[in-house]
Amino acid sequence: MKAAELHAPLSASERKQIKLELGLLPSVVASALLLAPFAAWMLFVDDPLAGEPRAVARLAPVQERRAEEPVAARQPAPAAPAPSARPTVQIMSPGPDGRMTVRRVEVPADTAPESAPSSQPIAPASPAARATAPTQAPTIQRRTEREVPDPDLIDKIGNGLLPRIGPDGTRPWRAYGRPPGTVQPGHGRIALVITGIGLSNSATEAAFSRLPPEVSVAISPYATQPQSVFERARASGREALLQIPMEPFDFPSSDPGPQSLLVGTSAQQNIERLRWSMARFAGYLGVVPMMGSRFTSAPEALRPVIEELRARGIAIVDDGASVRSQISETARGVGAAFARANAVIDVSPTPDRIDEALAALETRAREHGSAIGFASALPISLERITRWRRDLERRGVTLVPVSALITADR
Repeated sequence: MKAAELHAPLSASERKQIKLELGLLPSVVASALLLAPFAAWMLFVDDPLAGEPRAVARLAPVQERRAEEPVAARQPAPAAPAPSARPTVQIMSPGPDGRMTVRRVEVPADTAPESAPSSQPIAPASPAARATAPTQAPTIQRRTEREVPDPDLIDKIGNGLLPRIGPDGTRPWRAYGRPPGTVQPGHGRIALVITGIGLSNSATEAAFSRLPPEVSVAISPYATQPQSVFERARASGREALLQIPMEPFDFPSSDPGPQSLLVGTSAQQNIERLRWSMARFAGYLGVVPMMGSRFTSAPEALRPVIEELRARGIAIVDDGASVRSQISETARGVGAAFARANAVIDVSPTPDRIDEALAALETRAREHGSAIGFASALPISLERITRWRRDLERRGVTLVPVSALITADR
């Protein structure tokens, strides 16, 4: 810029611009004074939260563990057991041709058994344990004051507990039977046996709670904790039988399961298999076949088994599913206690067909004095039986336990 220009007078526009700039000076100074404390705080204060709200809690000092603290107190809590695989059960039912068929189904979670089946024989509870065990179930009348199971009627063979005839000649099939009650003159008698008990908790409890105590139950040897199932059956006021797996005609397509009695197996091996099933629990009065259309039609295989049952005072009740069965003839020949059913009422598990089968059973009881029917623990079967028996007495028929219709041994 030239020196002459420095000394030249300002024009009007230049003077206006200088006044405008000088007018902004107070605002700039005021802003600087306001921002100065914040700039100083950020420069000199170490706060990574940049002034965000916060709270400070004072913690009590942590005490170190003393050396004498028990080791057990420092051990971690035991891990929860891993869930077991969902089990399967056998559902057995007779077909139109009289043969029994079997299928395996997975047990729903709400009906899964408490534990896996054990192949070891199960001992009955001791008298002291029975005396201290809490129960609110009614006790049932018995023909004698014997315990159930009665120690005098138990035979220990190896690790197994098997039924036997007592020192006084008492037979288990008589000692463990439920008294038949009063039968009106002229009334027919009907006995019902429900099979497959113990395979499903829900079906088992439904049978015990819905059916009258005169209805007998047959417990599967494959039930989990079968002795517990038996005790629940007795607590509900009813007598119990044991199912024995036997070979059907279409074996192995239809397989009753392990420890089945087979026609091609030696008599001694079949007796050992029979004893395995018989040692699963104590207190039953008789056995019933599980499937078994082929085995029960072969007298040479059947006879040693029924002789073993007779020697132990146990009855055998034929379910009547096979027209070829030789159980009655063989039992009569060796002098064993036996009975034979007249019908399996849920061969066709529909309401109409079950009602028809029950009506036919009722007619037979009135005409011949007595009749025996078998059914599985299906919900539809339990429901139709419950309906049918409501006014049975008024129709001239009395429901009795199956032991009341057993032909005595000799």
